[in-house]
Amino acid sequence: MEDKQRLLKDFVHQQAKVTLPALIDHYGRIMDQKPQKITLRDTKSRWGSCTRQGRLMLNWRLIMAPDDIARYVIVHELAHMTHFNHSPAFWAHVDRFCPDGKKGRLKAEKYLRQNGILLMRMV
Repeated sequence: MEDKQRLLKDFVHQQAKVTLPALIDHYGRIMDQKPQKITLRDTKSRWGSCTRQGRLMLNWRLIMAPDDIARYVIVHELAHMTHFNHSPAFWAHVDRFCPDGKKGRLKAEKYLRQNGILLMRMV
């Protein structure tokens, strides 16, 4: 059984390596942002982060979330390249690019609060 679990985890991780950077590139073009570096990690409590130098990190398990949730996290991290805080200007920027705007952002935040732990434990 462990072999099958490892194969599944490797497959999902490979999908994340292709899909998530492509989404970052897509939204980066829309938001006029070009990250300096993109890394995928297996973090225990974060979906993403952004440094002042423009390095983005995403949890590879985000690939298992619904598409609009992954897109929200990517928009959120890219927005930090413009506003390195969580000010009202930051949230307005996120809402401008998030699928379904503020409504979509609030839905994504709720989804991650309710289901994030399950996603972290999968595979």
